[in-house]
Amino acid sequence: MRKVLKKLAVYGLSLVAGMASVVFVSAQNDPPYSSLLQGDSIKAGKVITVQDTVFFNPILKPTILRTNAINNIISFRINEYSNRVLPDSFKADIKIRLIYINKDNLQDSVTEKTLSIDYNKNKTYKSKDIYYLQGAYQMKVKVLQITATYASINTIVHSLELENKLQIERDYVMNPISGSLMSCSANAIRQVSKDVSTIPEYGELKISWLPNRTVESYDVEWAYIDKSALDNGRYNVSGQLSPQLIFKNNATRITTTADNYMIPLLYDGEGSLFFRVRGRHKIYPGCRDN
Repeated sequence: MRKVLKKLAVYGLSLVAGMASVVFVSAQNDPPYSSLLQGDSIKAGKVITVQDTVFFNPILKPTILRTNAINNIISFRINEYSNRVLPDSFKADIKIRLIYINKDNLQDSVTEKTLSIDYNKNKTYKSKDIYYLQGAYQMKVKVLQITATYASINTIVHSLELENKLQIERDYVMNPISGSLMSCSANAIRQVSKDVSTIPEYGELKISWLPNRTVESYDVEWAYIDKSALDNGRYNVSGQLSPQLIFKNNATRITTTADNYMIPLLYDGEGSLFFRVRGRHKIYPGCRDN
């Protein structure tokens, strides 16, 4: 266990930039949307749906600069982790109907598609069948029929899965535009939490924040000020602590893709630790990256 400060005050400060007339963007692979049918829930009439929640949200949609790829992946497969015993061989077929909405909010469909699995324990077998589609912001997969040959469907369905997955790659506007300007506070990290329970064991303060979908990494910055300097008002402006003075020529900064960080408390005496977090993203031509 490390030796830590006798007395330490800890403060989180918000970091909000001023207004500017450029557009900051961030390229992101969003977490995939997925819906799954397993076992005896795979039956005629069942429907599984996924949709791009950003595209269909009137508040979030303006943050989309461009969508680079919308990939729809429909998978019919054997659950290889199932502990059920399979017959020596079987063939399973599932008929599905795809109903989807495109970028123009128009509905279309694939009337019927059959996916097949061909299993044989004594030779190489086909454990899954996949159907790919692009451009569907909402996808509904309806089961029309599931059948089996060489075995009863009831003896194999418990080891089968049908998955409807939506994968998105897009660029986000980090600061939504208002006229010719942008609000640089729109995507600021507004709250940073601290966990002092890590100090006795590790000699480090754990801080964390809510992830922001428009950024790819975060700058974590902290500065330690001893008590005498604070008492003398050295870091005050008009009687109030100034973040600009606190972090000027006095701070340590790291960049991380995580949503938390452990700040080492390598300080002596009595004082205060100030920290702040801001989002970062890849450079877009002509723009700064934070």
